[in-house]
Amino acid sequence: MNHICIKGRLSMKLIQVIIVTAIMYGFLSICAFGEPSTTTFETGPFTVAVDLGEICDIQIEEPTQNEMLDGSTYTSYIIWVCDSMITFTEYDTYYFNLEDDFGTNSIYIDLLKIGADKDTIYVAEREIDGHHGAVGSAFLPEYGTEIYMAGFYTSPRSVCHITVIGSDNYNRMITILRTIHIEEAHV
Repeated sequence: MNHICIKGRLSMKLIQVIIVTAIMYGFLSICAFGEPSTTTFETGPFTVAVDLGEICDIQIEEPTQNEMLDGSTYTSYIIWVCDSMITFTEYDTYYFNLEDDFGTNSIYIDLLKIGADKDTIYVAEREIDGHHGAVGSAFLPEYGTEIYMAGFYTSPRSVCHITVIGSDNYNRMITILRTIHIEEAHV
């Protein structure tokens, strides 16, 4: 009888050790890896996921519709994620051949338009979310800081631009470029 009782106590001790170990492992996993930091949001036909390594506040502005000289229209969607701006422009007709490069000239001109020091502008081609894209950086003398920009076609009708301002935000821009994923509903 004592023999069975000792076996039962050992089994209970073993079960307790296993339970405590499992709880500690779960706790350490949460501490080591943190909470998931992927930020996901929807605006218009776009669903976006980006992982900045932190939980981010999201501010989605009201879409604006604009008319081009030829009478066609486009809708702009502006989203702020952890102080980084992601902008989508959706055109009412198909404009872009996705096999073509996005082109660094677009980023270069955008940087000049906002007052970047021409001598500090750097642009390059880069794949973003599986699409041909372009990136650039420059110094903004008016604000005394760096700006980072990127652009790429998300579909034959849509373009995405990413803007991050601040000399200390280089790594944030790289993280966005590596982790952004966009799905478009009507494509």
